[in-house]
This record gives sequence, C-alpha cells and structure tokens, in this order.
Amino acid sequence: MSGIETLFALTDATDVLIVQEDVAVRTAWASVLRKAGYVPHPLDSIEALFEALLAGLHWRAIVVDLGFRGPEATVFLDRLRQEGHPIPTILTAWDHAVGKSKSAKAYPGLAFAPAPLQAKDLGDSICALPAPPPMDAPRPSSGIVIAHRPEGITKKVGRENSSLLPHAAAAKAEAEKAAAEEARTPVRDVKMDRELERAREIQARLLPETISQPEGYEIAAQYIPAEEVGGDYYDVIELPDGRVAMLVADVSGKGISAAMVMVMARTVFHATAPHAQNAKKLVMNAAASIARDLPGGIFLSLAGGILDPKTGEISIVNAGHMPPKHWSLMDGKPMVTDIDVSGGAIGLVKGPLLERTLKDATFILQPDEQLVFYTDGVNEAMDIRNEEYGDKKLHLAVKKFGGSTATEMAQGILDSVLYHRGDAPASDDITILVVRRIS
Repeated sequence: MSGIETLFALTDATDVLIVQEDVAVRTAWASVLRKAGYVPHPLDSIEALFEALLAGLHWRAIVVDLGFRGPEATVFLDRLRQEGHPIPTILTAWDHAVGKSKSAKAYPGLAFAPAPLQAKDLGDSICALPAPPPMDAPRPSSGIVIAHRPEGITKKVGRENSSLLPHAAAAKAEAEKAAAEEARTPVRDVKMDRELERAREIQARLLPETISQPEGYEIAAQYIPAEEVGGDYYDVIELPDGRVAMLVADVSGKGISAAMVMVMARTVFHATAPHAQNAKKLVMNAAASIARDLPGGIFLSLAGGILDPKTGEISIVNAGHMPPKHWSLMDGKPMVTDIDVSGGAIGLVKGPLLERTLKDATFILQPDEQLVFYTDGVNEAMDIRNEEYGDKKLHLAVKKFGGSTATEMAQGILDSVLYHRGDAPASDDITILVVRRIS
C-alpha cells in the first residue's frame, strides 16, 4: 500500500476533540457529532486541547475553530506536530493564506476550512479526513494537505465500505498530482527557508501579547500577515506618567530586512517614548536613530498618538502614513472624518526637513468617540478582479461599526476587508488599531 493510500485507510477511531470558545457552538457541534456516530470531547482552549491529548486515546480527529489569524495558526500547527500528535486535524482561519503556509504543508492530514465552520459540515469533513495513525505508529515526517471543505458525504465510513468516497478519491488524486509536481520542482535553499521562518517568528514576537487598557478606554488590534514576511508593526506603550503611546507603522521592504528594521524600530520607540511630550516629539525623538540604521531604499511610515487617559487629550502624528479615522456623533448622527495631519516618512525625509514637514494635531477624545489607525494593507486589499478595497469602503465600515466596542470595530473592519478580498491572495499585511473612550 502506498503512502497516499495509507492516508485514506479505514478506521474504527471515533473520539473527536473539538476546540471552540463559544459554549453554545460547542454544544451544537457535540450534538451533531454524536448523531454522526462520533464521541465528541468539547474544549474551550488550546491549552485544554494539549492536556486532553495526554489522555492517550485513539483520537479520530481534532477540530479547531478559534478564529486564528496570521501567526497564531502556524504556531499552533508547529506545536502540535513537534509534540508528536499527528492526528488528522480540521483547522479554520479567516486568512486563506494559512492553508498554504509551510506549517500547514508540514502537518500530516490537515484539512483547512475557511472560517466560520458550520455545524452541518462537521460530520462530512471528519469523514473525509485520512485515518489517524495506529496508537503505536511512528510519528510521520510529512503529510498531505487537503485544502478544501468536503461536501455531500452523508454516510460515515465503516469497515464494510472498502471503497474510497468520491471526495476522498478526488483528494487522493489531487495529492498525487501535487506530489508529482513537487518531485519536478527544484529543491529550495534550505538555509533561506530557515531564515524566512525565523523572520516570521521575529515578526510575531514584536507584537504585544496583551494590550494595556487605560481606565475609561478600550484599545484593540487586528493583524494578519501576508504570505511573505511583511513590514507592519503596531504597539501600545505605557508611559511612566500614566499616558499611553500608540503606533501603527509599515516598513517599505519585505522579508528578513523588513523584520530586522521592525526589531530596531520597536527598540528605539520603547527607549524614546517615555521622554516624548507629544506625538510629534515621539517621532522626532526616534527618527534620527531609526533613519541612521535603515538599509538603502528602505523607509518607515507611521501614524500614532499619545493619549492622556485622565483628560482625554490625545495628540496625533502622521509620518507618510494613512490618515487615522475619527468616529463621532454630530447631533446624534454618526460622522467619520480623517485626522488632518501629514508629514514625511522616516528615512525618506530626514533631519530639520522632517521636523518642518511633520504636522500634528491635539484634541479631546470625547466619550464613545473612536480613532482607527491602519496600514495600507487595509485600503489596498485586492479582490480577484484586482479592485482595491479603497478608502470609501473603509469609511463606510468605520461608520457602520462606530459606537460598538473597540474590539468589535477592529473585527468589523477586518471582516469587511476579508470579505472584499475573497479568494484573492494577500498582497500585504493588514493591521488595524482602534482606541475608544468609554467614560
């Protein structure tokens, strides 16, 4: 029996681990799986999943639907594989690029399903997965990715049914074709692959694990990297006097050089931010150090602010970046305006000229008002017809989700961008940072 045929062998395993944060969704999924003849084990977190895997049961499948974005999904897959749990897995994520990532291709028996996963699809999707390895089987070193959600399979596979289901057969043929194409493809530079993976790790670690929430305010962010290591960076820095600095930046390059610039810029901003009287000083204090170490032809644009939670005063600066959007109510009607500040990007404009061109604005953020910072990966996101998401759609999204929480605003904008992009590949990172005054 070939390796591909082994993947589609029959199995008696029926225990399924399902990971979903929403208790109502978990309950519905468990009900559907029981009716399909499986034994569901509902869990609410990744850590609970890894604890459950220690039980040593012969698991049929793992279903993970936690709304993964960007590096979260690849980090999870790498950990699952490295800890020796090669169990067939259905993974959902909002970003379609996750299914094409190196981590996904390295995981045996992975089915990638664009989020959200519907309960009615669960039984069929698990049924079409390859069989899990025997309890005493050695850990496989590679596997086959099934990058589609099976439909139309209504009968659970049993030992009495020795033929492959149509979708499984199609997946097998697709896998064989991919294997043949891979055999004809020149071997990539292993060292370069490792460097790119390292750059991705660096990029992920730069972003805040948690975001400070000043009393009376909400701050939320959404970030999805493109397939290639990009240059987006956001940060929320607590200052010693109680103020909070917020940044959204974009390095003009990509790959390892962009990741290195991000590391350097983050270090400089964290060192200089405590001494900044306002947002313009925040940029000027950091600009000389950053520009001095930028590689030739590389520059850094950013939009940011410094908020005083006690007074609501916020100063805004824009160095060659997208203008922040301000949501407010005027006579009870929602209004969205661009914060009219501008200036040159760091590395593109230097020294006294940068200081002269850099404009800032200071105002009081009133209760329920919101500010949205973002990178050009938002308004320049392309659909399959090469049409940009554009500022008009972004304006409408901010208007639509204004008045909600900062988390809902950031999520709503991201969902709108991803809906526009559809199946088109990600051409750039997407970063959104929202601050809302709630009292």
